[in-house]
Amino acid sequence: MLKIRLARIGKKNSPRYRVVISDHTKTPTSKSLEILGEYNPATEPATIKLKEDRVKYWISQGVQYSDTIGDILNKKGFIKKERIKYTSKHPKKSLKIKEQEAKAAEEKSKQAPKKEAVASTEKPAAKPETKPTEAKPDAKKESKPDKPKPETKK
Repeated sequence: MLKIRLARIGKKNSPRYRVVISDHTKTPTSKSLEILGEYNPATEPATIKLKEDRVKYWISQGVQYSDTIGDILNKKGFIKKERIKYTSKHPKKSLKIKEQEAKAAEEKSKQAPKKEAVASTEKPAAKPETKPTEAKPDAKKESKPDKPKPETKK
């Protein structure tokens, strides 16, 4: 399967990328089928140069693209894509957790006024007495007795 993706061409600490079409099983730095443009994130704002007609052609042929390229193509107006924001590695689990938290919050908000009324009529609970903890002896103070040094002959 062919894919539109980025291939790094920049020097160390100055990233620059080519937008290329290549087989998804090969590494991005391997020989590509076609170079579609360049992307330089180091400039302010980031520069994006694309061959519009070739990009439209490849998308019409059903070529997939990476997430980063999808964002770039969305900014340029080639595609309409909603950015998916994942909160964890398992998006379905995170959605279930969010739903459970929302239900729990609703239940707490319904129960909160009842608890406040009951709490105001009750006397505040006395604090339990705590026992002072004994100080532990330092391990440094308990040093081993020094061994006598052997005498040396002169």
